[in-house]
Amino acid sequence: MISCPYCATELILDTDRNTHCDFCDIELGPNSEIGMYAVDGKRIEKRKRVTYLAAETVKLPLKQLCELHPLDVIMCLKEARSERANIFSVMRIFNKADGDKIPNEKKLEEYRLLAEETGNEYEYWTRKCWTIENLLIDRIGYFPEKINKEFLASFIAKNEKSLLKPMKISKANKLEKGLSNNEKK
Repeated sequence: MISCPYCATELILDTDRNTHCDFCDIELGPNSEIGMYAVDGKRIEKRKRVTYLAAETVKLPLKQLCELHPLDVIMCLKEARSERANIFSVMRIFNKADGDKIPNEKKLEEYRLLAEETGNEYEYWTRKCWTIENLLIDRIGYFPEKINKEFLASFIAKNEKSLLKPMKISKANKLEKGLSNNEKK
């Protein structure tokens, strides 16, 4: 049975393998912006996980980050925070360069240029963190303060549990609810 991935309403395919859900008022199928229909009322994950999250993934523009699975966005935030922390450590070293300890003016100027370059890189990673945090607020309502193994395991387990929860209304449930509504009257 072909069904809507949002409400589990049974659907009928047209000749182009597209369909319309009257309850959700959406078009589903190969050419739909919403996506494909489901089978037998199963939930489907709209965004597929990235199999390998490369460092370059974090640098993607916002529009492309929006296409990632929420867990991949969380992993991007973890990576961006790590990059920012590393750059901050380097920046502190260059900022501590003191003219009194480095008598060579040329060497001191090199340190100043490196400090400025590192500062710009730190600003880039800070802004990237903010961008990803705000994307997560849009997607899941918050951004995690700490991203550790326990948080990730919990997030993955909740995601899998949600996807496995069936969308079926049995006749027994309908009868039971109908009886309890009649008893209240």
